[in-house]
Amino acid sequence: MTSRTTATTPTTARRDIGGVLRFPALAADARQAEPVTLALPLPPDALHDPADFRVHDAATPLPVQARATSTWPDGSVRWLFARTQVDLPGRAAKNITWSVAPDQQPDDGHPRVAGAITVTESAAGLLVDTGRLRALVPRSGEALLRAITLDGLAVAGVLGPIQLAATPVDAEKTTAPVSLASPTLTVEESGPLAVVIRLDGWYIPGVWQGQVRLTFHAGKPYVAVAHQFTLHDPSRHWRLHALFVDWTPTAAGTAPPRLALGQGHYRSTIESGATPRAVVLGPAALYGQEHAPELFYGDFWASHTGATGGAAITIYQAFQHFPVGLAATPERLRASLVPEESAGVEIWPGMAKTHQLLVQLHGPEMALDALNFRSLQFQLPDEPVVPPQTYAAAGVWPDLFPAQRSETIEWFLSRRADERVVALGMLDFGDAPDGGYTAQRRGGGGLVWTNNEYDFAHTMYLHAARTGERRFRAAADVAARHWLDVDICHASSDPLRLDGHIMHSVHHVTGGLAPSHQWVEGLFDYYHHTGDAAARDAAIGVGANILRLLAQPTFQRAGSFQVRELGWALVALAALYEETYDEQYLAESARLVELFMAWRDEFGGLLAPYTSHTLVRVPFMIAVAARGLLRYHALRPDPRIPPLVVGEVDALVAEFLGAEGIFYYKGLPSLHRPHPNPLLLGLLAQAYRLTGSAHYLDIARTQLRWLLQSDARGAHGAAATGEAFLRGAGLPGPKGFAQAFLPTMEFYTAAAEAGGLP
Repeated sequence: MTSRTTATTPTTARRDIGGVLRFPALAADARQAEPVTLALPLPPDALHDPADFRVHDAATPLPVQARATSTWPDGSVRWLFARTQVDLPGRAAKNITWSVAPDQQPDDGHPRVAGAITVTESAAGLLVDTGRLRALVPRSGEALLRAITLDGLAVAGVLGPIQLAATPVDAEKTTAPVSLASPTLTVEESGPLAVVIRLDGWYIPGVWQGQVRLTFHAGKPYVAVAHQFTLHDPSRHWRLHALFVDWTPTAAGTAPPRLALGQGHYRSTIESGATPRAVVLGPAALYGQEHAPELFYGDFWASHTGATGGAAITIYQAFQHFPVGLAATPERLRASLVPEESAGVEIWPGMAKTHQLLVQLHGPEMALDALNFRSLQFQLPDEPVVPPQTYAAAGVWPDLFPAQRSETIEWFLSRRADERVVALGMLDFGDAPDGGYTAQRRGGGGLVWTNNEYDFAHTMYLHAARTGERRFRAAADVAARHWLDVDICHASSDPLRLDGHIMHSVHHVTGGLAPSHQWVEGLFDYYHHTGDAAARDAAIGVGANILRLLAQPTFQRAGSFQVRELGWALVALAALYEETYDEQYLAESARLVELFMAWRDEFGGLLAPYTSHTLVRVPFMIAVAARGLLRYHALRPDPRIPPLVVGEVDALVAEFLGAEGIFYYKGLPSLHRPHPNPLLLGLLAQAYRLTGSAHYLDIARTQLRWLLQSDARGAHGAAATGEAFLRGAGLPGPKGFAQAFLPTMEFYTAAAEAGGLP
């Protein structure tokens, strides 16, 4: 389970590589040339040039815009991020196929896109032409879009700019809204199907930083807007009073404009007419519904249509990111990501947040139902399912595909994945509080947020790959996006805090940093699945923070800290090496391995301090240490590592296995209580694979039986707190699934091979 496929010397590109992508039935109406994205894992030596990647609808080749987001050591593509446009039927599923065509010229098999998208640079800015929509992204920053035409006709209006108003928490609300002044414009992605333009600048120099991404699609009259702010002031936290973007018509015409607002959790309610309309969503707007909130909760959009056309703006996952608001008046259309009418949002130093919008430019005769349909497609877009066999063949992840199926284990994983608390709110969506930490008053009475402990995002990506269930992919995306924004320290004067992944704490960012509470794999997964390079940069930043922490005197001597500190560090360093091939990560890993060996030699095993007068073993922490050691061993085999791991497992079996057949919690008499931690399933499975001895799996089966018995869920419901709306209050947080998934899968695959699945 800890091994990864290693690329060999390149030979010739494979001729038989290919597969099927399935679009499940979704929308009731057909979609023509629907833009979709695809994240595809590939085995070594399968594809060396993304230009050789092909997609077909039956015998018809589809246009493709593809790039590698990760490569194997031989330079071949490990992860491919691709865009295409496909015709999808209403009320029916559809399959398309992909393949590699290395012998063709780059343009062979790629159809030319009618009205392919272009971007032209000038002194005024960047002019984008999608074939239908033509607009200028000005360098001045006075707007996001102006000089707009649709199908050759001028649309009299201007979009933007995004404006922000904030003051320190101890100051009065006296500041006027400000926008990005003369932002830097960068074309991040350009091809026949899509153009992505990034705007970087400051709202308040040195304090509030802003970044906007605009994504245009060939042949489409809409643009996706992603806005991120970052608070850089290291001395205090601020209250964000307002954050909004306006559509402002430049010619009202003689007739009053049509103003519309649509929202709903199931069927959309659309109100329209000449009457101004405004809605602010807060906790009171959240009510019971049955959707998985990370995938869908409801829709929220408004439009302004004048004599020459207008714009509709959708706030993505609006209910999940409250407070938000929409207001349509004859003078303007406003999307408020933080409404001025609300109490505002308290932002802590180093914290960031991203909001997403869809702006539909339309003519004067545009039907409201059509605007509503596209808005819902933005909330719940078509997404192809990559078959589990493709992941298995690629070898980019551990073995997640047991030879036999256990309904018992599948049910155990399914319940842990689904039956958990989900938090809604601008700074909380994508995370959830941990009931145990909160009850222990680690937050002084406040909610203690999990902060992606055990890399919940990564485990959800893995679970989505093996099941094909979209709700798990959505949970992974949302968790990774929150983590990337909120739980990483983006600005600090302390180098031991800068770029680090902050551990579970009140307000997400008040906790400390340690090697044992920093992960990177879910960030890399998010990059591969979305193409957002900021996630890759953040993972490398977390790695740099881990290296700085490991260089401190605390981590130079064995026996002075818990072994999980080095275990999780080894996991992160291995992942960083697999993505970058930077030898610094393996060099530090080798030092940590030597520290483990010195630890064993000096203390007779991986004992660590607990009380001031004791050195004890902690079973679940030893499981983490073993995971890290074996991750390194898979990259740089070290004959000393397997006996160290097996020796520790044997010591735990001899000293820590209680009469119930369950390992004790920790190695103190006061903590000798049965504790069926799922991490032990993985440790025992690793011992089985290293030795071939089935008795380790027998012990693991007992642990699993107790886990199943103790996994009953109590009563739960919705609860509004001072900072979030909790759906499933009373259920465990995301840590329960994140901790259990990989070790359970290690046992699952090992037991399937050995026989005797529960």
